[in-house]
Amino acid sequence: MFKSFFCSVGFLIISLTISEGQNTAVNAETQKIKSTIAVPIDIDYVDIERMLNQSVTGLIYEDNSYADNDQDEFKIKVWKKGNITIKPNTTNQLKISVPLKVWAEKGIGALGYVSYQATEFELILNFKTVFSIRPDWVIKTVTTPDGYTWVTKPVLKYKYVDVPITPIVANVLDKQHPMFAKKIDEQVVTALDMKPYALQVWNLLNTPFQLSEEYESWLTIHPSGVQMTPLKAQKNNIVSTIGLNVISETSVGKKPVTSLNTASSQVPNLTLVKDVPSTFSVETVADISYSYASELANKSFQFQKIDFLNGKKSVVVDEIIVMHEADMMILSTKLSGDVKGTVIIEGHPYYDSLAQRLALKDVVFQLKTKNLFQKSASWLFNGKIETMIEKDYGIPVGDMIKLANTSLLSTLNQSPYPGVIMKGTVASFKPTDVVLNEDGITILILTKGQMGVKLQM
Repeated sequence: MFKSFFCSVGFLIISLTISEGQNTAVNAETQKIKSTIAVPIDIDYVDIERMLNQSVTGLIYEDNSYADNDQDEFKIKVWKKGNITIKPNTTNQLKISVPLKVWAEKGIGALGYVSYQATEFELILNFKTVFSIRPDWVIKTVTTPDGYTWVTKPVLKYKYVDVPITPIVANVLDKQHPMFAKKIDEQVVTALDMKPYALQVWNLLNTPFQLSEEYESWLTIHPSGVQMTPLKAQKNNIVSTIGLNVISETSVGKKPVTSLNTASSQVPNLTLVKDVPSTFSVETVADISYSYASELANKSFQFQKIDFLNGKKSVVVDEIIVMHEADMMILSTKLSGDVKGTVIIEGHPYYDSLAQRLALKDVVFQLKTKNLFQKSASWLFNGKIETMIEKDYGIPVGDMIKLANTSLLSTLNQSPYPGVIMKGTVASFKPTDVVLNEDGITILILTKGQMGVKLQM
């Protein structure tokens, strides 16, 4: 029934919005960001009208007795004629119009001589419905009579004379008007029940989304609370925004186990707020294996000649193997030439935003060789290797970051369940940290954009 939810049923545009600063812990599996998923609600009047017209059909009232109502000698039958329509009156009030067809029969006469005459006519009953939503998701509506409009006035023909019976019919309508208003309240509340849709999104978000199958990276969204802006009547629809408070977490490895092993049957009470943010922030990852990092290092330095002692001596880089220890990246480098052995180069990895590459800083090295003289002669290099590594070593990751965000877009643009379509965009992304894992290097990327969910009813 919703035209859009996260519905167009039409689009719900969902957005994640950062509300607190993000963590940058060394463990890539503990990156958490507090956000709010904003779910704009769009309820088309056509959908409410459809529901009302389906529930109110045919004969809706009849009085088949001449003797009731103090022997009023009056019978009446009322049918719905045409479709019920809805228009906005104010930001929280609707005008509902119900077209009716009426048959009436009245006894006319005196001194025991009564002639019964029948007539048919049409009118429109009008109502005002004020609506709001309670913290327990119950839509509160108060519908009251707002007069009626005669399409054709009720008139009887008696001996070539028109006998108006408007006051009699009006008296019946005035008694039935509030009862019909109560029925409208019952039906409108059913039409505006948003809790099932909020619950569907609540359970959907608690399911981990796979970002990369190759590196087994996951995005998990943990919903924790709900907020909502007041319902507001516009020209063609009722709008609001549901805000789901969540903690988004990026992890690498096995599929995370969420707090909901089975679908929840409850969604928390909501808090009414003035506004819900409209952009999202989530931390995604780009992964680099140590074997790939080694491959790139060898492309840059393998077989390269390094001179020292003013060119009197030189070494050649035979092979580089990239590994890690704690938060240090290690380049185990085999040398040949005047110095034979292995150089252990250590440095802190960081993201060079200007060059869009993963580089090293605070580089130090230790020479391992069987030659005792050479082992004590690291100073001969005079900082040349450290400088070379800091200047020239780097892993280009611009394309990897773009690929990571392509993966995120793929996650945000899918249909995880029948009738549920997710849609999202990425507006910007910025690497924030580099994390060394057992299997490789992880670049944490703060990504901002928009996400949408369409529920097809």
